[in-house]
Amino acid sequence: MENQEKRIFLIGIFGGIIGVFLVFAGIICFFVSMEKLHTIQVNCLPEKSVETRNISCEILEVKEMGDILKAAEIVSPPINEEELKRIKDLKTEGKFVKVKVKVLNKRKDSINLSATYFIDGEGRRFTASYQANYWLSEEEKFSGSILPDTEKEFAKIFEISENSALAKLKIKFYRQTRIFD
Repeated sequence: MENQEKRIFLIGIFGGIIGVFLVFAGIICFFVSMEKLHTIQVNCLPEKSVETRNISCEILEVKEMGDILKAAEIVSPPINEEELKRIKDLKTEGKFVKVKVKVLNKRKDSINLSATYFIDGEGRRFTASYQANYWLSEEEKFSGSILPDTEKEFAKIFEISENSALAKLKIKFYRQTRIFD
């Protein structure tokens, strides 16, 4: 009888460990799903307005900028003189491309720009170059909120492969409201 009690005890401990694991897995899944509920991904296409979940997006212009962004051609220099002196030419093995975008937020809540990706014809994904922000005018720069019923035009510079051609732009937004508000 003693062996059977030990077996039952060990099975109980094993079941408890599995139960704790399942609870933690459930909590992790809950938070991942909450994040997905607040993230909206919009695919923008050149010269065509695309709407996803009440966010309209259109690529207005794609401009190739070559493989070197010259420090002498900075559009919006930093205020700090020392930082300005540290800025050098920005070089790439590929090419720089400036993409102008128009986004209209038709939602009832604000959205925050989270990430922007250049997707080429081969499905390769490139992120915006934050080092290239000095070559964007103040009017073109944007990171932050787009209020409800507001339209925003902005540009991003991407460092991409030499043979890349724009297929689409993926923009991720993060909703500011929470389910429990």
